[in-house]
Amino acid sequence: MTVAPPRRRLAGMATNPLGCGIDARSNETFDFGAGQVPAHRHINPNGTLGGWVADSATVAPTVWVSGAAWVSGAAWVSGAARVNGGARVSGAAWVYGDAWVSGAARVSGHARVNGDARVNGAACVSGHAWVSGAARVNGDARVNGDARVNGDACVSGDARVSGGARVSGGAHVSGGAHVSGTAHVCGDARVCGDAEVSGNARVSDDADLVWIDRIAHGIPITVARTPTGACVQAGCTHFESIEAALAHAAEGPAEWADATDEQQARWLAEVLAFAALAKIRLGLAEVAS
Repeated sequence: MTVAPPRRRLAGMATNPLGCGIDARSNETFDFGAGQVPAHRHINPNGTLGGWVADSATVAPTVWVSGAAWVSGAAWVSGAARVNGGARVSGAAWVYGDAWVSGAARVSGHARVNGDARVNGAACVSGHAWVSGAARVNGDARVNGDARVNGDACVSGDARVSGGARVSGGAHVSGGAHVSGTAHVCGDARVCGDAEVSGNARVSDDADLVWIDRIAHGIPITVARTPTGACVQAGCTHFESIEAALAHAAEGPAEWADATDEQQARWLAEVLAFAALAKIRLGLAEVAS
């Protein structure tokens, strides 16, 4: 059972009449988490009493706001949008069109959610991120920065899309995957597990990405196609090319300093073998017939 935070009446404020499809503005306040602010209960299109809306926010009479949902700050919700369950829309976020924000989802900052997009579960869309079209963001996924998720794309699980990254088409990003930088994942591509696609990578199908969960001293490595070849994400380190990553490995990374010569030789052999496989998979190396 959801228990609403305490609310109180402001002395000396007039009470506006209630009406179907009209905000139930009154002389009440509500605590959205940072103290009491003037607020009112939204009246849903069917005349039922909906969730709390800060007087500083704008919610159109065509919008549905569930009883446990909140809209606060300078947020704007319009069209046939729905804020369902215990969802929260805050900051200067916009939710419009036929978009739904449901469950325990959060849309904040200057984020935009529109079209037929759905943000649900415990997902968060923040910063200047934009989720549109028929895109889905669910689970514990995070979309932030200037990221864009559109088309029929889906971001789920613990996945993150950040920076200026784009996920579009019918692409799926799931698990603990991270798409960042100016990377673009599109088409029918699938990025999952702990894969990291960064830099200016372009992944349009499964043939544009090679990923291994653990290699060498136990780090994940992702090799993704770029307009000029391929980039490499090795743990937290990004390389603009496979050659740059191999040169780093050949020098003996600092993480290998405590390893024996035999361990270092084996780890280097693993990296070289994976790089060769990645080049073949991405069509960057000739294969003898």
